[in-house]
Amino acid sequence: MKYISRKRLEEYKKLKIPTHLDELIAECTELDELTVTKLRPMSEAKHDSTRILGFINNEFVKISSYDKYWSDGDDDYISDDEIEGWIPMPQYKPEE
Repeated sequence: MKYISRKRLEEYKKLKIPTHLDELIAECTELDELTVTKLRPMSEAKHDSTRILGFINNEFVKISSYDKYWSDGDDDYISDDEIEGWIPMPQYKPEE
């Protein structure tokens, strides 16, 4: 799937492009969504206090390691068995 930057999208909107392209642009306006198609196994997660997003009970939860367990910051300790998988924390890099 290809993505279009917000800046480029605004440029397209100013061009008064024919209708079929206007429909395409309208579909591209919701690109602020992050879609994850694969989770990393918990065996690959490092217990070094780095924050990650763990997938627990059908939602992503920000967690960090605490000894051999994970903590969600609310004093809840979670074992690897309770987490389906993980992804690294997304990085925000605005366009220049």
